[in-house]
Amino acid sequence: MPTTVAAPKTKTAPAVEKDFLPLQGTDYIEFYVGNAKQAAHFYK
Repeated sequence: MPTTVAAPKTKTAPAVEKDFLPLQGTDYIEFYVGNAKQAAHFYK
């Protein structure tokens, strides 16, 4: 019965991730939520 050996995987350096939400010059952020009263209490 033939056996196969997998080649060792080489580790690669993690890629530098881009900022998925580049906020520049922002005065405020609005949250659109289903239950505004509960969300206001949570983020208070």
